[in-house]
Amino acid sequence: MNYFLEVDNLSAYLESDEVVDWSNLSVTKAALEIAAGLTSDMSKAKALFEWVRDTIPHTCDASREEVTCAASDVLSVGTGLCYAKAHLLAGLLRASGIPAGFCYQVYFEELHASESKLALHGLNAIYLASLQKWLRVDCRGNKDGVDAQFNTDTEQLAFPELELLDNCIYASPLPQVVEALRTWPTLTSLWPHLPGPKQAQQEYTRAE
Repeated sequence: MNYFLEVDNLSAYLESDEVVDWSNLSVTKAALEIAAGLTSDMSKAKALFEWVRDTIPHTCDASREEVTCAASDVLSVGTGLCYAKAHLLAGLLRASGIPAGFCYQVYFEELHASESKLALHGLNAIYLASLQKWLRVDCRGNKDGVDAQFNTDTEQLAFPELELLDNCIYASPLPQVVEALRTWPTLTSLWPHLPGPKQAQQEYTRAE
């Protein structure tokens, strides 16, 4: 895939912070349990991806109202929007020593309060040292019409028809994503204010 890194240092994609808080014991423990017995970075990444995709339901699919943000919160509450699930997957991967970052797609949201009615969809990028390549994956959760898979040969995202915000792999979630998840306490209140593209991202150009 074409991409460029927000930070040209893999260590930035292994850090624990307030959102990707893999230093939280619950996240570290979950990572160890899910990947128990697995030795390669590919097998661990696939197991962690499939666990978040299939075990943590997307908030909309589960008809729940809780809004989660930090990886540990998603794990504790047991649900999250695409962004939050991506935060959890990144935390589990980083806890396993596998670099992980964030990518975003843009889509039209009819109920959005903004004039543009554009919102972001969040997903992950994983660096597999064994293949020396980055892989974009979407742990949003499958349903009718959505079939996201861990595929090292051909990218298989939940919404392949959506355009990328850019080709950047971010080391940290975008500020507007974190701000939205922390501002609106329920899904109903959040939905018209889902994070969307901002001018700050215009400095990034699509990779050729």
